[in-house]
Amino acid sequence: GPLKAVLEPALRGVKGSGSADMDLALTVPLYRGKSASGENSTEFKRPPITVNGSLFLSGNNVEFTQAKLPLQRVSGAIGFDRNGIRVNNLKANLLGQSVRVSGKTAGAGRNATTTVALTGALEGNDVLAHYGNPLDQFIRGASKWTAELTVPHSSKRLNEDGVRLQVVSDLVGSELA
Repeated sequence: GPLKAVLEPALRGVKGSGSADMDLALTVPLYRGKSASGENSTEFKRPPITVNGSLFLSGNNVEFTQAKLPLQRVSGAIGFDRNGIRVNNLKANLLGQSVRVSGKTAGAGRNATTTVALTGALEGNDVLAHYGNPLDQFIRGASKWTAELTVPHSSKRLNEDGVRLQVVSDLVGSELA
């Protein structure tokens, strides 16, 4: 539908389950335009639609398939408009631990970029086991971390700049068993 162009770049590779509520405001203006000579035209011109909405999650499961990142018991709101998304302090569980999700879209058109950040604490061995790394049996230790994913909206910028993932942790050391 008409929202695909607006929402698809932000939601590509995202799957969800459970019931959710949504507030949605669509404006589809129709009007008669002026002809090249300034006369009223008999043709209707349709400017782009505007969309503004929020998706309210309460105990849902959301998976970012490309990152193999399953969020469980997600609660909070995700706002969106034709420029992108806004997420403030969404709560979820990741690998059995509590995490917070925030995100926003900056810029517009070709210059638009969406950034999503996950903040929480995880055990190193749980992360390694989740991704099938055999070193999980030898690693012990937890740390607070923030993972920030930044994705440009235009395919040209995506091909040129790629996706940026930055992970920051307060990990000082880890025990090898």
